[in-house]
Amino acid sequence: MTVARENESARDLLRSERATSDATDAAGALAKLQLFRAPRLREDWATNQASDPLSGQVTHEESLWGVIVTMGICGVRDKILVDHDLQCYVLHFFCFWGVMSTSRNYAGRFNDTDGFHKLLWAFFTLGMIGQCAFLNHSERGFAASTGFLHMLLAVAHARAAWYLPRVRFFCACYGAWSLVALAIFAVIASQEAASVDSSTVSGLLWLNAFLEPMVMVPYAFATRSKELKDKRDVPVNLTYLLRRLEGFNMMNIVCSFLFPLGLQGTHFLSSGSSAMSILLGTLYVILLKLSLVDCAEIYSCKEAIKKHALSRSRASATAYLLAFPLGMLGIAMTGLGYVAATLGNTAAFERQMLCLGPFLTWMTLTFQKSLHRASNLRMHTANLLVSTLLSFAFLLPLATELSAHGCMVVSIVLILAILCSEVAIQTITTSEVPEGWTWHTPRLIADWREIREGRASIATVSSQEHFFTVLFAVCVFQLNMDLRDNQDLEIYVLQFLIFLGILMTGKRYANRYGDEDLAHKILWSVYGFLLLLMLEGLAEHPTHTTLQGQRRLYKFAAMSVFLLFALGFKGRVLCSIPRARRFTGYFASCDLICAALICATCYMDYMSTEAMLRIVVGILMLQDWVFVIVTNFVTDKELWDVPMNIAYVVSRLNGLFMEVLGVAVLVPNAIFPGSSADHADCVFWCDVLAVLLAVALKMGYFDVDPPQFANHAVRRSRWTALSFLTVNQLSLLSLAMLGAGLPLLITSVGDGGWQARHPFAQALTCGAACMVWISLILTRLTHRPYTRLTIRYTKVVLKGGLALAMLLPLASEDVGDFSVLITVTALSTAIPIVEQVVTACAGADCFQQPSQPSACSATDA
Repeated sequence: MTVARENESARDLLRSERATSDATDAAGALAKLQLFRAPRLREDWATNQASDPLSGQVTHEESLWGVIVTMGICGVRDKILVDHDLQCYVLHFFCFWGVMSTSRNYAGRFNDTDGFHKLLWAFFTLGMIGQCAFLNHSERGFAASTGFLHMLLAVAHARAAWYLPRVRFFCACYGAWSLVALAIFAVIASQEAASVDSSTVSGLLWLNAFLEPMVMVPYAFATRSKELKDKRDVPVNLTYLLRRLEGFNMMNIVCSFLFPLGLQGTHFLSSGSSAMSILLGTLYVILLKLSLVDCAEIYSCKEAIKKHALSRSRASATAYLLAFPLGMLGIAMTGLGYVAATLGNTAAFERQMLCLGPFLTWMTLTFQKSLHRASNLRMHTANLLVSTLLSFAFLLPLATELSAHGCMVVSIVLILAILCSEVAIQTITTSEVPEGWTWHTPRLIADWREIREGRASIATVSSQEHFFTVLFAVCVFQLNMDLRDNQDLEIYVLQFLIFLGILMTGKRYANRYGDEDLAHKILWSVYGFLLLLMLEGLAEHPTHTTLQGQRRLYKFAAMSVFLLFALGFKGRVLCSIPRARRFTGYFASCDLICAALICATCYMDYMSTEAMLRIVVGILMLQDWVFVIVTNFVTDKELWDVPMNIAYVVSRLNGLFMEVLGVAVLVPNAIFPGSSADHADCVFWCDVLAVLLAVALKMGYFDVDPPQFANHAVRRSRWTALSFLTVNQLSLLSLAMLGAGLPLLITSVGDGGWQARHPFAQALTCGAACMVWISLILTRLTHRPYTRLTIRYTKVVLKGGLALAMLLPLASEDVGDFSVLITVTALSTAIPIVEQVVTACAGADCFQQPSQPSACSATDA
């Protein structure tokens, strides 16, 4: 990945954040209240990207769908691991993919920030959770949920066609896709004993799987010429489309491999064979990611996008898009093979998945690569030839009785050969090592002088860091399951903050020194391995009588992470950048102290270990505050401090919130209503309330008066920047605790009905919900005011009152769990509504112009 692409991607992020911040002016803030604003094209042939209300960005709703749908695809494996029915697996995969493909086609052309689309996507999220809840339990319920999603998209296309005559041909074609799919799933849902084993149901599902080519191929023919294209077609922003597709791939990799493998700690600790499968699976993931992202010839930057298959011709674009889900299916099947080997499935099934999955993945990737226009014909041809030959080599173990581990080793060797061949071919044909694969000394991304002169590079969230973000969400998922079992909140908070502190340590480094060179590829890969080991170590549950000698894997991995940061990451900076030695040396010392304390816990009893972990958490949470307080008395702060980048900070924290919201809150609450024979209706309505609560939280975090960068706390002062980061950590902790409490409430209601009562679940849910909203209120207060102070504090008082009201159910012992869930959901939904109503009532004159950022604040490069 080139530096030019990093800077351009980050600047795109800056433009996107600014464009979607409705608080940049009064008109933008009030536009959200226009519930029935007429639809508008994001882009047309006669306009440019500046006309797009979302500036080509992937919205937060779409990011959340990516999490849910890949978790759903991941959930399909539960059935195939039992019955080995590959047809059922493929058909359900295309049920998920069909919905995502149609929503992508609509959102890429008509998505907006108005109230209609917020309601549309809220119901869409509800339908996706329904898919996950009924999957593997009720084919009728799954079909009804999928049909509901297609109905929403059909209505959205019809609405766009009604208001915009220009797009009626496009909406007729793609709206017909949704209508036919709706009819297919309506027929399946109407059958009393719907099952994929039925020839009627399987035939209808195969028809659904082929709907996409049945629509796209005739549509491509109907818009084959420039005249027909200008008249009938509606353009899509290619930057947006490529980001969506890359996001699908990344989430699919993580949810097919890291999520299921990360939750197999019991097998990892009890079986050497399972541990080997997990480690080899992690290595395969890292190599796959490097091949997909870091060795691509075609990047989504403006200079190279014209060579991409999507912009080369109508035929190449159609072929590229139709092949894409096959690559995702291959990745999912490969992950299924690794999970099967970890759990100890049949050898023949493991071998089949471990061979067919990589073959399908790499044949699809090779075919897609062949569709691009070659920038260097010799290099392009050589890459295609080598990739094709090695792709067929993935099938060789099928002809032998090779064990699952043997198949894994073969696939890893072949993928490593593909990766090395791409780098070698590019080096030979261009006489230079590809950018991103050279080894160079660490460098500051931006220093104070470069920022003042406008020459600073911009930190971006790397693809490696996306893995760590999802791994953190998986850690939260595991911790939540442990909390629901043992109800030990203190241990939960300690372990959560240790994981979060490690993640923030990586953020602090990457924000200032992050790079895409070979050294960082190796270091971040080792970091990912150690995080996975920490996650596996959580499966060993300590007793309160003694902790000595227990959870040694967890402690070893945590200690190794801190040593890696102190010696591997920061040690290189200390040796290479004299300017940053004060700043880096201080935080490297903190890492070494944490490593020593965790090492000491291996030889302590339970009480001493718990006390030592409190000290570690204290260091992780307070080290930034201590640094700022001490350097506040220094005359020249720039000699001690190293600037951070606001775009990186905002993007990373937003990604963390969305991953935790999706993986730890939404997906665990997709509980099958039929799991309770006597109270299925109770569980159904609890699922609906959980989705509404998640949508309200998302609105509260992203959609209600988001601050523009000029007003952001990170640019206001060092103190507000630290307050902002600290309160965000509180938000994540309380959000994770809410994700632990909600399933307990829903399960309790399913077991005992409307009046069931679970005191711990009620206390956890009410307290966590209150903490989430209080922390979000405090986050807003850290930003520079951009409205009149009377308006600002009116919102604080109203929202704070509603947040504190969530504690009221705890005052009575007669309140049932369902009543608690209704109360928390209703009050949470009221908070963003109240804030927007106050803004609307105040009018456009309530806004004030942003002032200049503080000179010593972290900066927007």
